Amino acid sequence: MYRQPATNKYQLPEFDPRAAVDGARTAAPIAVLVGPPGSGKSHVTSTQLVPAGYVAANRDTLKSWQKCVQVAEQAIKEGKSAAVDNTNGDRESRARYVQLGRRLGVPVRCLLMTTTLAHARHNNKYRELTDSSHQHVSDMIFNMFKSRYEEPTTDEGFSEICRLDCLPTFSDQQQERIYRLYLLEK
Repeated sequence: MYRQPATNKYQLPEFDPRAAVDGARTAAPIAVLVGPPGSGKSHVTSTQLVPAGYVAANRDTLKSWQKCVQVAEQAIKEGKSAAVDNTNGDRESRARYVQLGRRLGVPVRCLLMTTTLAHARHNNKYRELTDSSHQHVSDMIFNMFKSRYEEPTTDEGFSEICRLDCLPTFSDQQQERIYRLYLLEK
């Protein structure tokens, strides 16, 4: 007896949890943080990305962008993700990591801090007052960032651009009281 093939094929659900888990295991993205000094890049890196398994590459500690690229490349080769915690304010500085991602076959995401320059200056002053290890960032550095800044776009090669608000957190009420002061007023 001849049977007609079934026309009602089973369709998988829209969300496949196996793909989400497998994709998270195989993708080792590079996250390029962008923002002025004091915008919260290092805070996001240390409190969110590093605990999630990212390896931090920071020019302040590594002393050159070349070393940051090496650290990011090594992390990817080890199956980890990399967080590039620098200002990355222009296309040229970001292109290094986009090219690395292309070469290694991993996505590169841009994490764009939404912190304004005035807010970043305030954060910087707050850090100077509450953290003796923090070095002063001069107005010249903020002005250089502003003059060279180019808004990131996906046509640079980013798989996506995520805008991040960095909200302050405090270890005690005294620190919050200091933060709430108009620290930049003379």
